[in-house]
Amino acid sequence: MKTKHLPIVIGTLLPVLVILVVSISIFLPTFVLKPQYDFIYTLYDSYPSYGKNYQNSYRVEDGKIALAPVIFREDIVANEVSPALFLYDVERDSTRQITFEEAQEYNLDPGSTSPDGFIVVHDRGHNGIFELFGSRKDDRDYSIAKGDKKKKLKGLTTDVYYPSSKFRFIGWIQ
Repeated sequence: MKTKHLPIVIGTLLPVLVILVVSISIFLPTFVLKPQYDFIYTLYDSYPSYGKNYQNSYRVEDGKIALAPVIFREDIVANEVSPALFLYDVERDSTRQITFEEAQEYNLDPGSTSPDGFIVVHDRGHNGIFELFGSRKDDRDYSIAKGDKKKKLKGLTTDVYYPSSKFRFIGWIQ
């Protein structure tokens, strides 16, 4: 190769290398995250304007899921028994609905951090780099994170505008 073409080659390859290095540093952590513990959660509408008011919520007592009666103001009537329960399988990266009886078969740790150091986090929306590029996320996604690395949880999205009212973490399966 002639030295007069060297600046052109470097000028072409350098941006490509920078893009590759940045891409690898962004996406590699999601491939190496290997959480070990499944978890149980619930989704429910907690705003009275949505028309659902539950008689029961959930809590963990002595490592088992239990019903927790909900106390309403006098003008609010409970019209649903309990919100649906879901099990997130971290190995399959999927979620499925379970019954209360199935959930009682598991020993649960209600702590926010799993025994292997992971937490479930709500992804907040943004408008891209410096809010100049990219589209707004709709604030409906959740991820599992450890340190500064996180991985989106497939199938775990909320379907209303106010996601914080929907997702409730119950416990890590031991």
